[in-house]
Amino acid sequence: MRATPITHAKMNEGDGQGEREISRIARPGCRFTFATPPLFFEGVRLFLLSLGTVIEDTTVFDVNDVNDKDGLRVVVISMRGDGRFTSQSERV
Repeated sequence: MRATPITHAKMNEGDGQGEREISRIARPGCRFTFATPPLFFEGVRLFLLSLGTVIEDTTVFDVNDVNDKDGLRVVVISMRGDGRFTSQSERV
């Protein structure tokens, strides 16, 4: 997925373009890893849950960065792979 043109900005445009692409290229059972600062997680939570089964949900911290107070929320999902998702516009 890192080589695809999916960006956080596209996901936040509200048209579901980035979300649609993630759902389109996923195969059943593949794992999708999503990382974001915890502050922004609620904005994508429903989208992530709509993709499949959450198999890992954790917050990690950079032990080499004394200023890393928030860390990164990392969610790993076993994808359904059927192309369905909940878009930003459906969440409003």
